[in-house]
Amino acid sequence: MNLMQLFRGFIRNYASLQLHIEDRNLKKFTERELGYFARAGEIMGYYTFQEDKLEIKGKNRNLDLVWATYLPDIKFYNYQLHLEHEHTLSVEATLESKLSDIPNLVAINWAKPEKYSSIIKAAKNKFKNNPDVENILLIVKDSIKEIILLHAIWLSKKGKKIDIEECEGIVKKTEAGFLYGILKSEIEKKQWKKMISK
Repeated sequence: MNLMQLFRGFIRNYASLQLHIEDRNLKKFTERELGYFARAGEIMGYYTFQEDKLEIKGKNRNLDLVWATYLPDIKFYNYQLHLEHEHTLSVEATLESKLSDIPNLVAINWAKPEKYSSIIKAAKNKFKNNPDVENILLIVKDSIKEIILLHAIWLSKKGKKIDIEECEGIVKKTEAGFLYGILKSEIEKKQWKKMISK
């Protein structure tokens, strides 16, 4: 599963969340962002479970969002993607204690750029300790004045090798104060630097 495309779609469609710069309720941001990923899964044909308690490999877990396919002959949901959205936990703690060991994992957290190397190390350990995991997408947020910088790190397992791809986007406000997203790869370098230096 190409999880980086999931991130690109999230940034391009951020305006559809109808969030405003004056919204101070973090729960509202979490609900809207989780809702976006739930809709994306449903559009792709998955069943989705949002903020639900599910049994995975014999353990009951409270999960923010899961995508699944259904196998009617054995009445079984095959879990394909697990997403956790955290405001207080570190990325490392989310990987270790919150995310399960199904094939595709997504974590959305706040962290500073100097943490990226330790975040990647923690993700590699997740692969090492959980052989069923195939892809991990880490969406790391940081605020710069009235801009939210989003840095995506996608790790994908190819045999014994782990490929790493990174991508950046920002969320900024319109003149009316509503938030929308821009991918770094889709604008000129000079314009990007100007945006994040304001």
